[in-house]
Amino acid sequence: MFKLRRGKTLDVLLIGRCGRSDTGAVTNLAATINDIREVLGERLGHIVVLCDHADFLEQAIDQEDVEFVLFDNLNALSPKMWLNQADILVFWESGNWKKRFTPAYVATISLLLQGARLKGQRIVFYGNDCRELNDGGRRRFRNVMRRADLVTVCNSSALSKMKEYGVRKELFCTANSAYLYPRPSETRIRGLQCGLRLDPERFPVLAICPKEMFETVDERFFLPLQGGRKPELERSARRYARQLAAYADDFIERHDGHAVLIGMKDRDNAVIGRIAEFMTHRHRSRIVNSLRYSGEDVSAVLSMAKLQVTSRYYPIVLGSAHGLPTIAVSTDGNLDPVMRELGIIDYYLDYRTNPNTTPNFFKLDEKLHELEAHISQREEAIRDRVRRNHDMLRYRAVMNRGLLQEWVDRTFKMNS
Repeated sequence: MFKLRRGKTLDVLLIGRCGRSDTGAVTNLAATINDIREVLGERLGHIVVLCDHADFLEQAIDQEDVEFVLFDNLNALSPKMWLNQADILVFWESGNWKKRFTPAYVATISLLLQGARLKGQRIVFYGNDCRELNDGGRRRFRNVMRRADLVTVCNSSALSKMKEYGVRKELFCTANSAYLYPRPSETRIRGLQCGLRLDPERFPVLAICPKEMFETVDERFFLPLQGGRKPELERSARRYARQLAAYADDFIERHDGHAVLIGMKDRDNAVIGRIAEFMTHRHRSRIVNSLRYSGEDVSAVLSMAKLQVTSRYYPIVLGSAHGLPTIAVSTDGNLDPVMRELGIIDYYLDYRTNPNTTPNFFKLDEKLHELEAHISQREEAIRDRVRRNHDMLRYRAVMNRGLLQEWVDRTFKMNS
């Protein structure tokens, strides 16, 4: 952690959550660290990242001057935590504010913020999202947010939600810093084409980024329960994988193409494996899992794709840099804002579970085929629209840096 000192440099403590082998979280964190470096420049002292699965992030980010520290609910009770002398606490919160944030987790964050206030540290919520919360979650969320010095949010939906939940701070609507994630080099793209045996000029590529939606979860700790899935969840999981496999086979037959199955998180890797097993043309499928491939690799694959079908957020952001037409399949409404901002909300399939407890993916392959046909009639227009909106969102993401720069200059005048 930080040395016990105060100087003309500014030490930064980044706090957030990351799933195991979470490519999207790495993408978000890398972009956030880059923003902080750009803003603070020579004034930057030490960066510490406090997160779960710190060992994974340390390998994935691989920046020698960034320290990674494991964060769980007990860390707030550690003297080491209370003695940290960071100047700025930044919540990068890849998972964002949603139902799965347990009372224990929010209580831990509250303890950290109270300690920060007692020590005169400054608190920034950087490019956060905000989703549906129950009454208890809203109350805890308000209590956490009232301690913030600067709040930027990544879309207008999050802005409306925060106001609805009673947040009285000044809020700035920007965009996710992942829109600034560097595009892959031509060398990287050619390397992936060779390694995955893809030739998009001759054999069109379909990218599928599914999501594990059917775990039996302990709602107190958001951990999978032991003993496997309930029977109805297992049936839904198999139906989901079979229908995505059926659509992938159909695409391959119609286009003489390939299907690349992308796992963005550790628990998604089992899903892409199951889809491949169900495919008739599995020899034309390629696996890109989060254990072996980086965000840059995912972006390189998406740059080759003719079409993407995804249930994950970050492939939409990364694909938008290439103008990639995307069909989003969601069960919780989380992909609605990004699809709307990119101007492709017409290709959003909402399988929201309420009032049902389990998503029912009936005729998913047929709906995907229908939307693909609609896209093919106006593909170039859609690509142009996505690129234009991506550029607009990139501009808004740069606003994160500008707002942080102004706030730092105003708050730490003695260090200017």
